[in-house]
Amino acid sequence: MTTLNIFQIGETVVIKATITKSSVAYDPTTSIKVALYTSANTVDTAAVDMVKEGTGIYTYNWQAAAKTADTYKIVVTAIDGATKITIKKAQFRLEVV
Repeated sequence: MTTLNIFQIGETVVIKATITKSSVAYDPTTSIKVALYTSANTVDTAAVDMVKEGTGIYTYNWQAAAKTADTYKIVVTAIDGATKITIKKAQFRLEVV
């Protein structure tokens, strides 16, 4: 069983993704986006651009101030031209303080 990271409503959840191509840090030429879904698979945050922090390293600050306690799914998609090169998924739990 995987242990979920737990955050509190009101915190900023920093989502970080490392993108690689052939096991080497890589910057996709087209886009890198993150989307968040609730446990009911409802879109919470539609695909938005992530911020480049370094070669192949991207972040997105998700504001949890007005969110509901739930388990959220993160989907990061990196696209290079018309080819998806990386799709990463993770989950975290948001709880009431």
